[in-house]
Amino acid sequence: MIKPSWSPVAFVLGVSTFGSAQDISGDWQGPLTTQMGELRLVLHVTKQPDGTYSATMDSPDQNSNGVPLDTMTLDGAKVHFTLNVAKGFFDGTLKSNGSISGNWSQGTPPQKTPLVLTKTTSPIKTQHDPAPPSISTEPGRARSRRRDKGSSV
Repeated sequence: MIKPSWSPVAFVLGVSTFGSAQDISGDWQGPLTTQMGELRLVLHVTKQPDGTYSATMDSPDQNSNGVPLDTMTLDGAKVHFTLNVAKGFFDGTLKSNGSISGNWSQGTPPQKTPLVLTKTTSPIKTQHDPAPPSISTEPGRARSRRRDKGSSV
């Protein structure tokens, strides 16, 4: 198995049975349960002018943002995407409740892991402002910037 910075990654994208003009554009997120624990995944899907889709994936728990998917397709209610760098792919279905349910497969031979993605208007924030530096009065010891009552520093 390749060990990219966000190794076991999975994402589900599906298609809807809401009519012929289905659109899966937008942000989708869901948890992928792995041997290492649960990984949060965020998929950003864009519909191109020619009707095809492109997408990027974030794995906030692995500090991975904006990884381009190699393929992203919607065929009826079936969703498929690949992430070659992770030797992975997803096959799923857009459900009537608006979720995408399917399996992320990764590795050789591929191991399937269930993945359910839900559409969101507020995807997981993957970048945070850095914390302010600690101050120290002694070498090797950090002290909080908070002042205690009666403290002069």
